[in-house]
Amino acid sequence: MFRTQLCAAALVVLTSIGASAATKTIDFEAFAPGTVLNDVDLGGVKLKSQDNILVSTSDPTGLGQTIEKDPFFGKPYKAKFMVSGVRNVSIDVGDFGGDEDKMFLKAYNASGDMIAKTKITLDEFASDMLTLSVSTTEDIKQVVFGSKNSPFPHSVYADNLAFDYAETAPVPLPAGAFLMLTALAGLGFVARRRKAA
Repeated sequence: MFRTQLCAAALVVLTSIGASAATKTIDFEAFAPGTVLNDVDLGGVKLKSQDNILVSTSDPTGLGQTIEKDPFFGKPYKAKFMVSGVRNVSIDVGDFGGDEDKMFLKAYNASGDMIAKTKITLDEFASDMLTLSVSTTEDIKQVVFGSKNSPFPHSVYADNLAFDYAETAPVPLPAGAFLMLTALAGLGFVARRRKAA
């Protein structure tokens, strides 16, 4: 009986150590222009492409730095998440105009199955950044984004990559130890009273 109570108390303490959602936004302002970001851990996510991904001072809104690819058109951008529990992702994508940009954002799970997608069209005369976002009930392992426009596919700038992820909140050892000792003392007291009765 005492062993069952002890296991129940330990289970209560361990389940109180939970996960909470955290949001991370990468705006590329902290990087020097020209910095290559392929396979760099940006805090839970790595950008990938067959082309070089560079930090750029070119921003269709004129508000800050973005990322672009070298060569400017070619393959799409990919962002692989190194954290778990990613369910919501957004990215600002845009261009200076001159051609119509059919921009997209696709989300994939760990098996490589597409689980969400969104798209938006930027008019050929518009110079702007538009936000694309996806939300799922499954964990997102990777997103792919770019544009389907010819003759320059994926010739867009990107900024403000944001994602929500599960953040495990560790219980500090002194607090965890106090909780465990209190639970054990309480169980010991109950067991002693039962023996005496």
